[in-house]
Amino acid sequence: MKKLQLIYIVTLFSASAYAGGSFESVVVVSLKQTGSTSYTLVVRPQPNKTIVGYADPYLGSCIEVTIYGAYSWFYSAVYFPDFVTRSNHKEALSHLKQAQKLGRAVNLGWIGGGFEPVRAESKCVYRSRALQLETQDGTTAVLSYYNPV
Repeated sequence: MKKLQLIYIVTLFSASAYAGGSFESVVVVSLKQTGSTSYTLVVRPQPNKTIVGYADPYLGSCIEVTIYGAYSWFYSAVYFPDFVTRSNHKEALSHLKQAQKLGRAVNLGWIGGGFEPVRAESKCVYRSRALQLETQDGTTAVLSYYNPV
């Protein structure tokens, strides 16, 4: 039993190492939904003009980024904050759809280990387990979650 408790504590503290996040301005090239929460998103990152020399670790070196995602009720219930919900995931998808329809840029980013490469050598192709639509200080962003936060 003590071994199980130790594993849980180590997992809990290592998960907190994923804290942090960022977002970048992107243009939605395509968004295909299969079911109410599964999707394939293709975006084109826009140049970051505010921080010279900064390249986002997921979006910064890509001309186009493909994200395969679906809402994971298990990860949301166990590993993600309470506000990462199926409802908010669907709102984030609607926000992305609207941006595509209007042809306007949208902020897309990540929290913790927010994206997982599909394959190690496949830079710019990722998976996501949940999306969150977040507005702070008048700025709205769609944030991805993959690893525990």
